[in-house]
Amino acid sequence: MEWGEAGRLEGEGYEHIGQVRTWQAPDGAWLSWRVGRGGVDLFLVGGAELFVGDTPFNPASERTDVVVVRRRAKATVFASVFCVHEGRPYVKGVRDVTEDLGIRDALGLSVETEAGEETWVVGLK
Repeated sequence: MEWGEAGRLEGEGYEHIGQVRTWQAPDGAWLSWRVGRGGVDLFLVGGAELFVGDTPFNPASERTDVVVVRRRAKATVFASVFCVHEGRPYVKGVRDVTEDLGIRDALGLSVETEAGEETWVVGLK
């Protein structure tokens, strides 16, 4: 994974994001945050441009991580799976299987877990 320096975010509120780095994330990319023995994993479906930085927290004197996902398209769906865990993460990977399932007006995801593979179908209307 190669991060670029100082990406550009435009719009109201983005001026508060500091230490911005960018990444052209491929389909199936994931990000991970760890705190003690626990953590959060974010699995992205479909490629996108990511902006990662830090932003004021509560209280405002503290900072926290922030991720902005951007795609430039006439229309798009942002699909992702968050896995909150303690110890070893339960989710190992996520991939788009919409075409394989032959479904319309829905998104099909294959979620690989410690117990095996699950198929999730999410309606888009």
